[in-house]
Amino acid sequence: RLLILATYRPADAVVHCPALRQAIHELKARGLCEHFDLEFLTRRDVGTYVAARLGDADSEDVADRVFQRSGGNALFMVNVFDHLLQAHAIRKLNDGWVVDGADAALSQVPLGLRPFIQRRLDTLSAEERRTLEIASVVGVEFDAAALASGTSPADRGRDLERIEPILEALSAQSRLIEGHGVTEWPDGTLSARYRFRHALYREVLYQEIPEARRVRLHRRIGEQLRAAYGPEDASLAAVLAVHFENGRDAESAARYGRMAGERALGRHAYHEAARHLQRALDAFDQARSRPADGDPEDRVRWELEVCTALGTALIMTRGQSDPEVGKAHSRALSVLD
Repeated sequence: RLLILATYRPADAVVHCPALRQAIHELKARGLCEHFDLEFLTRRDVGTYVAARLGDADSEDVADRVFQRSGGNALFMVNVFDHLLQAHAIRKLNDGWVVDGADAALSQVPLGLRPFIQRRLDTLSAEERRTLEIASVVGVEFDAAALASGTSPADRGRDLERIEPILEALSAQSRLIEGHGVTEWPDGTLSARYRFRHALYREVLYQEIPEARRVRLHRRIGEQLRAAYGPEDASLAAVLAVHFENGRDAESAARYGRMAGERALGRHAYHEAARHLQRALDAFDQARSRPADGDPEDRVRWELEVCTALGTALIMTRGQSDPEVGKAHSRALSVLD
């Protein structure tokens, strides 16, 4: 008797070895093989690996960061950890190991993973690549209707007929994306929902889009979502603020950034509120450098109200004496002069 135990990546087999998948199907039909999908590593698994690499000292902070960035993918875990080491972002304190300067280090795609991800992208057809590039602009999670270029139900329906089969095939073959339910748009359009199998796939695709096209895509998607859900729908404010900020529509970015910040304040999510309100002010400053439309008094009132709201959020997160609180209040006072 002969037992063969083997591992393989389904997405690679689809492209490089279709005969393997056919053999597995035939063996399963005859009851001669069993097929198991390996699960991602748990947070505990990642903690065990990180502790083994760093020694006996407490390494929970490092393990948390590695797990969040890798998503439990073993290959990604090793490369993310090595990347943090090479970037000198892991530092030992008296009570254990911590990640120092994590935002800068973790915002980069580890060099060891780029060839692996690029090989997967190289297997895409031109149409598949264009479709996933648009998806990367939408986000880690997306639905097919958001990728459609039209804003009317008729246009969206035609685009869905073209886009959904591409996404369905990629998902069925475990190539970069996977199914994630269904979304219903306000006009009744039902659209299949997907997500990238890992955020790093999305990031590499996004980074390779030429800047001018990326700006156009963000603006187009933002305008489409605004038209579909209505300009006053606060539930999408944070998403719209990002799209219009990256689409270089400063007026819209300021408006939806404020809306997102006020919505977060209402939920007592003060850190989130401060982040949105500060970005709204930054967008407002960009818009103010251009010829302004509308009533100047409305713009003064807008700036005053956002500065006041930002000050409130900062007081709740940093305390009354924090310099950023004083900065927000000083700006509010200067608006009144």
